[in-house]
Amino acid sequence: MTRQSPVILRNFIAILLLLNCMMSAYAQDIDAGSELGSSNFAELSQSGNDHFIQSGQFGSNHILQVQQNFQSNHLQSFQNGNNHQIIASMDGINNAIAVQQFGESQYAELYQNGLENQILLIQQGYANNTNIYQLGQNNSAQVMQHGNENLTSIHQEGYGLQAVVIQTGYAQTASVWQYN
Repeated sequence: MTRQSPVILRNFIAILLLLNCMMSAYAQDIDAGSELGSSNFAELSQSGNDHFIQSGQFGSNHILQVQQNFQSNHLQSFQNGNNHQIIASMDGINNAIAVQQFGESQYAELYQNGLENQILLIQQGYANNTNIYQLGQNNSAQVMQHGNENLTSIHQEGYGLQAVVIQTGYAQTASVWQYN
């Protein structure tokens, strides 16, 4: 780890906590759910203003698909154990995604189009595979991957671009493309 790594990690955690507070404060159209064991599939779609989705999936084959449109879209997802997969797409203003995936085959594919896009992703233990696509202004993506395959790809197009990737243990491969 470099000397800057603890500072980056501390900033990443602070942003994650702030995002969690923002999501809770602005939630009006709320979908929340939790699934335990077996196949764990959830597909959610929201259209309109002030969206908030909170999802927890525990054990077995997780799949979460989310589509949110218009203003103030927020997604918070926690997946633990076995085969994780999240695919999320957001169009609009003030988009925010926070994802935590722990143990085994993590995969995240996240799309955002609009203004003020933010993504925070933590993956720990085993496959660690992430693809992020952000179009618009003031895009920010932070990814932390700990243990095993560690693969991140971030594509950002617009102005005010920021990408932070922290990887520890095993393959540690990251690609970041930023275009104005």
